[in-house]
Amino acid sequence: MKRHFLFLSFALLLLVAGIQTAAAQGFRVYKSDGTVAQYSVKSDSIVFYNGAGEDYDLGPFTPVNSLIVGKWYKSHSSSVTFREDGTTDYIADGIYEFLPYRGEVLVYNSSNQLKRVLRVHKVTAEELVVSTFGSTTFSVWSATQPPQLVTGITLSETELTMNAGDVKTLTWTVAPEDAENKTVTWSSSDEAVATVTPAGNKVYVEAVANGTCVITCSATDGSSVTAECLVTVGEPAVEDEQTFTVDGVTFKMKKVAGGTFTMGTTVEQSNVYTPDSDEKPTHLVTLSDYWMGETEVTQALWYAVMGAKPTSSSSWSTTYGLGDNYPAYYISWNDCQTFITKLNQMTGKTFRMPTEAEWEFAARGGTQSQGYIFSGSSSTIGDVAWYWDNIPSQSSGTAGYGTQPVATKAPNELGIYDMSGNVWEWCQDWYGDYGSGSQTNPTGPSSGSDRVFRGGSWCNYAAGCRVANRDSNSPSSTYSSLGLRLAL
Repeated sequence: MKRHFLFLSFALLLLVAGIQTAAAQGFRVYKSDGTVAQYSVKSDSIVFYNGAGEDYDLGPFTPVNSLIVGKWYKSHSSSVTFREDGTTDYIADGIYEFLPYRGEVLVYNSSNQLKRVLRVHKVTAEELVVSTFGSTTFSVWSATQPPQLVTGITLSETELTMNAGDVKTLTWTVAPEDAENKTVTWSSSDEAVATVTPAGNKVYVEAVANGTCVITCSATDGSSVTAECLVTVGEPAVEDEQTFTVDGVTFKMKKVAGGTFTMGTTVEQSNVYTPDSDEKPTHLVTLSDYWMGETEVTQALWYAVMGAKPTSSSSWSTTYGLGDNYPAYYISWNDCQTFITKLNQMTGKTFRMPTEAEWEFAARGGTQSQGYIFSGSSSTIGDVAWYWDNIPSQSSGTAGYGTQPVATKAPNELGIYDMSGNVWEWCQDWYGDYGSGSQTNPTGPSSGSDRVFRGGSWCNYAAGCRVANRDSNSPSSTYSSLGLRLAL
């Protein structure tokens, strides 16, 4: 009895002394004097030799159990196999090694660095419970592979723009193909905006009232996987600007919403200036939507398309304004047609000259017109136009004489610059007298000898820069005050 008590004390002392890992044996037990204790191992216990001819079996070294060997499933997407010989098994987030006589699982990274030690708390034929040392959170693994859960849901549309009363259809697909439960549920974040009604393999989204909401599709297998579709009910935002780039040169086109206006010299202009005879009779014109150049065609854009200055003997110079941001001038109506043809080949678009009616409607500010005499957001011409009275110099050959850089005065109600002053702008139409009848999308006379240009220029007085003023010349004519604005 005394000998067993002494041996038990000795064994406990050995345990207190500590266990150190050895790569081949799995562990060693040291005595308090630093020498290695005599021991042998069984599948689930440690046997110490007491040196007096008797072995003492400490019993199971809790929680070691040979049942841990085999494949255990951590979740529906990953598993790990533990082998009794201590070999490793690779999975996505680490390298696992089971030490069968210590009841521990070592986790290494891809560089073979020990990152985590797991303690085995319980193991049965169907369940393995582990935790990290010092943690109160347990991870339960199963010997039976759980059902494949849904990992993703894809909707046929992720955004819908609708008007009240519209009904649109959504369909969906569930991944992976072998998911055990592919059923889903649907919900709307605001049924006052849009409702959702499942019908077999599709769902109907009905717009109720203006606003936004989110339609959510959710898996029902416990995976918490969802997919969403943003629904906007109401008139979509109107695009009012397009940007184009040609050989590194960028230019913008402004949206002109269609409408009806009175073309010709209207009352507010007649009260200030005596109209020319070709500005009457006034008549109603209705236009469809179109696009207008934010500025005149610049010298930089002309170079980018044509590769050279105009062929006129009097081309751009410092005398009348020279620089990338100056308007192109000394360009004939015929030159403009060549330019537009090449521009369309380069962009794949259908740019053109504006009709005379389109030019005047845009110059007046379109449907946003405030009734100004000149094209701009001010009734004072000097705020919106370069003309004879405000160019820097009125003496030929001196600095500032001639055209000025585009968009350096205030824009009109549509955000369009320089439709009054700087350079006259060619229009598509033949020149001719007005009729008194109402017209829709007019294109002018079918023939003639002169083409129309509009807007006035740097060498005109204020009267010549009125939005109703007209002028014309032969298609081959060029001036230092005559340029082009694009339409689309």
